[in-house]
Amino acid sequence: MKDITAAGQATIEFTNAMDFPLNLVDLINDQQNGNHTEKIMEVRIVPGLDQTLENTNFDWNISSIDTYSMTVAIYFSEPLLISQSGKDLFVVEIIQRSLFQDKNGLILLEKDAIEEKVIPKQHVNAVAEKLIDINSQVVSYVGGVTLASNGILNWIFKCSLNFVWGMINSMQVVLHFPLTNVVYPANDLVVYTNFRVIGTFDILPTDYLNPLVLSFSETEPICDQFEELDYGGTNFISNLGSIYYAFPFTGLCLILLALLKLLSKRGYQRPLEWYLKLKTFLIKLILAILYESYLELHLSSTISVANLLFSSHSGDWIGASTSILVAIVVNIFPFGLMCFLYCKKSQLEDEEFKARFGIVYEGLDTSRKTFLVYPFLFLMRRMIFSLLVIFVHQSFL
Repeated sequence: MKDITAAGQATIEFTNAMDFPLNLVDLINDQQNGNHTEKIMEVRIVPGLDQTLENTNFDWNISSIDTYSMTVAIYFSEPLLISQSGKDLFVVEIIQRSLFQDKNGLILLEKDAIEEKVIPKQHVNAVAEKLIDINSQVVSYVGGVTLASNGILNWIFKCSLNFVWGMINSMQVVLHFPLTNVVYPANDLVVYTNFRVIGTFDILPTDYLNPLVLSFSETEPICDQFEELDYGGTNFISNLGSIYYAFPFTGLCLILLALLKLLSKRGYQRPLEWYLKLKTFLIKLILAILYESYLELHLSSTISVANLLFSSHSGDWIGASTSILVAIVVNIFPFGLMCFLYCKKSQLEDEEFKARFGIVYEGLDTSRKTFLVYPFLFLMRRMIFSLLVIFVHQSFL
């Protein structure tokens, strides 16, 4: 079974091209209407934790069928009560296997062929699902464009990006609230998932890019809440999304920086100027990644380190190796940053120093010693939240 949508559409895929009887859909639907006594397939729901049979009452039929897939439409009597406190299970059992043959006449299904999958939280109907998804996507795109345009304008006019970062930072922890062990309805989860694109800078189509360059093993999410918020497994690269591509970009910049330094040592003036500008840009980039994406880095690296997987797949061992390094860096970073700023407190107002490191203390009153507490608490709050939702997710409220 491939997936079940929030509108009750369950898709079953077949590995080979199938040769179904032309009237198979009618036969199955007639079985549901009581016009065909011999069962072809059986569909049932296994209630989850604290669920009642009354809440899982449903009807079903075959909405579409083609060479490689079959879609079962599920009509719940109480869709908003499905998979709330626990996860309800959708089970399909093929009884007459002879009707499910491939083009070569082979019966692919084993005896007592049963497919099952957890049902996600449901919308009232398909129209409601589509409207909520479209509206939340539009709002998230508008918000993303607004933040991006603010950033570009601030960069063009040499203004501070403090306002832009402040908008994003205020969203980050809130957008990860569904990771806690609190029940959220399906419509809320759609909104949270779409807005998370802004809060985590996930602007690249990584679902399509990652498989083009790397291969991954199928891994299970650490719990249902993480799967609902698109942490669909334990691989560091897949969970981190667009931010991961900042790592190879930073590596290329470091190589270019080394080349420019080599040329500047030979007396070339222009490479020296480029070297100083690139060095400032790199320091700001690395600090921006660590500081502004701290929550996402900590969540993704901790999930991966807690479930390390080294396999023949390139994405697995690259992701596992990178996650160990990132986990060490992000756990040390709050303490290292506070010590660094304390040791350099006499240079905090220096223009060159501020151009490179000002992103972590911009807008703070550096004349007061307590200013060091803010960046430390800013990062520690995210670290504690990450550890709680990962390791205490079964009891954290």
